[in-house]
Amino acid sequence: MLAFAAAGSKIFGGRWVLLRGIPKRRCLQQLCTYEVTPRRSREGGFWSLSKWGSSRDNAEAMANSDVAILVLAAGKGTRLKSSLAKVLHRAGGRPIVEHVVRSCQPLGAKKIIAVTGHQAEQIDAILEPLDVETVLQQPQNGTGHAMLVAKRAIGNAKYIVVLPGDAPLVRTETLRAVINKHKKGNAAATILTAVLADPSGYGRILRKSGDSVAAIIEESQLTPDQSELNEINSSIYCFTAAKLWPALAQVKPNNKHREIYLTDAISILNAKGETVLAEIAPDSREALGCNTHFANGSAKS
Repeated sequence: MLAFAAAGSKIFGGRWVLLRGIPKRRCLQQLCTYEVTPRRSREGGFWSLSKWGSSRDNAEAMANSDVAILVLAAGKGTRLKSSLAKVLHRAGGRPIVEHVVRSCQPLGAKKIIAVTGHQAEQIDAILEPLDVETVLQQPQNGTGHAMLVAKRAIGNAKYIVVLPGDAPLVRTETLRAVINKHKKGNAAATILTAVLADPSGYGRILRKSGDSVAAIIEESQLTPDQSELNEINSSIYCFTAAKLWPALAQVKPNNKHREIYLTDAISILNAKGETVLAEIAPDSREALGCNTHFANGSAKS
């Protein structure tokens, strides 16, 4: 589907735009980087398209054309004790998952995909107008399984950004920083982390040196020497696809839930000597999901 606005139309802040021949998704994500100048075309028209946005903005948008973004939105969110899927709860007047997608859109990624499951039809209805491709995960057998379900939709993207659908406070700038660190560091995986005064309930980050990650340790597996670790895993990642898929193929559901976990793939990457990096969120709240109605009420307020 193509979007079109004739020359002379003032839209989006009064800018003059022509959207001939640009896919709808790209128009929505990069609309404000173009303007029209009068010029006769071979078809007899009088318009041409030129960029007016900053060179930095345009370069960053183009730089992420090899990135696919995957939003994990299949779970029930049982800790909320609600019949409504967690990502459908509203915060700041919008469903939580919509906040997440809107934070991703300015990145200019190749595509945004959402893995849905519980109440998928309702989630799809929210995401379709945002030009998000949805993939059904049924049954829900873990975050690693969600990746495998979405593999065909991800296609040949070189990099994959993965984030939960219940992180409405994550900012575009923070996601961009994760991607940039990942690419510059030639990493197999990069993890968005946060430092919390009370990290209870979260997996902890054990570092090697500098930005390098040695392991993600679940709270129940912390040793006494590791009990003071307060850098947590946000469950927001950037992966190099060529490194991720072979590692994910080696993950076995050797846990009490018989599920395939994405964190196990990171452990395999580490064991292979691949580079795993951490990027600390500038605001720790960006890394926190919504597991209570109070948290939902605080988000985007």
